[in-house]
Amino acid sequence: MKYAIFILCLILTACAPNENNQRDYSVDPREPEYPFRDTDLPPGTEISRLGDDTSRSVNQTLELVRFAGEERQTCVDIADGKADCVSLKAGNMVDYELLIGEEVYIIRFLGSPPPAVFPPSYRRSFQDKVTVLNTPAYELMNVAIAMTTTGQSSDNDLVYRDGEYYTKVQDHFSSHSKHPFIVWLEGELSNNMGHYSRLKMNAHAFNFSAENILEPSTIYKAVGFPGQPNYLMPQLDNMRDFANASDFLSFYKENQNLYNGQTRLMQEDLDAQGMLNWLNKEFPSVEPYDHVKVLFSPLVYGWQSVTTFDDGVFKELQPHINFPYSGSRESEFTPEGHVIYRSDLLFSEMNHGFINKTAELFAPRIQTAMPELSRWVRPDSSAASYGSAISTFNEMMNWALVGIYYEEKAPKADQDPLFELLVKQQVENRGFLEFEGFSKEVLRLRRKQNGKGTVEDLYPDIVAWLESY
Repeated sequence: MKYAIFILCLILTACAPNENNQRDYSVDPREPEYPFRDTDLPPGTEISRLGDDTSRSVNQTLELVRFAGEERQTCVDIADGKADCVSLKAGNMVDYELLIGEEVYIIRFLGSPPPAVFPPSYRRSFQDKVTVLNTPAYELMNVAIAMTTTGQSSDNDLVYRDGEYYTKVQDHFSSHSKHPFIVWLEGELSNNMGHYSRLKMNAHAFNFSAENILEPSTIYKAVGFPGQPNYLMPQLDNMRDFANASDFLSFYKENQNLYNGQTRLMQEDLDAQGMLNWLNKEFPSVEPYDHVKVLFSPLVYGWQSVTTFDDGVFKELQPHINFPYSGSRESEFTPEGHVIYRSDLLFSEMNHGFINKTAELFAPRIQTAMPELSRWVRPDSSAASYGSAISTFNEMMNWALVGIYYEEKAPKADQDPLFELLVKQQVENRGFLEFEGFSKEVLRLRRKQNGKGTVEDLYPDIVAWLESY
């Protein structure tokens, strides 16, 4: 009999499932369905599994729980239809041993405090808005990562090393590359580069006070993946010392025009609000987010991520992305088309907050239709890192949705070149072997709607195509 140990987190005032963009770690539906139920819980219970580096949704049919911190019961089905129930609150833990087939699973439920609580003033300020920003605390972390040996290596795509800003960072901070905080960061990244996202994201759980002292946020306790703690909190003293010793805030002030200009481009030129409006219209079954907060740094390169927060009153979608530098393709499109091309990075992170939830309804069928990922992804490619049928499907759907967005937003002259480039990037560069056929089918189904229907309506036919492919 085989044994497997899984950590599960019952999230009080929870956060929604999230994806880690190009390195997505959602549940693999090949794993058996666990016999959980949400007896005595309000609608919306989420149960997540914690691994060393990831948070995985275990039972994708469960909804999200909103506890608001009070004690609640959770139940696990046992033999003969009976259920074992236990009361949980933040800090409590209970283990179960479950026999599923011939395997025994050790299940651990953890009661976790909410990762964020949004006060009325915050809700009033940001209701129904899309906000793009770079904060000093967030940039402090990105600068620190850029000073690590791993961040400076050309063997990965963590840090954008081209351009004047990276040179300024190296010139200003090179004398502090042996600071204890940089040394600790290098240890984390060299041990597992997958730690990058959770470290970078959690930087938004800190602010500089009016006295220029780095302090924990009064809103966010953790800004990583659902169920995970704030891995930076034990390093607060070292973070403060690095900021002070390197005179970080002076550097940040000197480069404020750069941050402001990049913020304006993403907020206004790329039409972040228009993207959200489009997604809300195309996915009417997904409960609208109250606020979309986009965090970026000029130093972020190839690793994007997204997380969500829900304190029972206010829902926030939070993509963490890089700035979409214009690169060398500006001459390939009209000015309007080039703006749409640059916008796909932001769009492809925002849409995960909609497509992932929609795909959950079809997870068993998607798994059955994609039993062998070797048919869909090239070994040793970035596409292979998704590791499961549902995650692979979501990422293909992610970029197929970009293809729809191109056709509906870009000038006619740019639509074919944009789509051809999209296919080339996904097939040749990323390794999604069947993306061309998949994306063309999604586009065919969209055109067939002739303006009468939503993207959400396409899912049954898209999954049916998978099953017959």
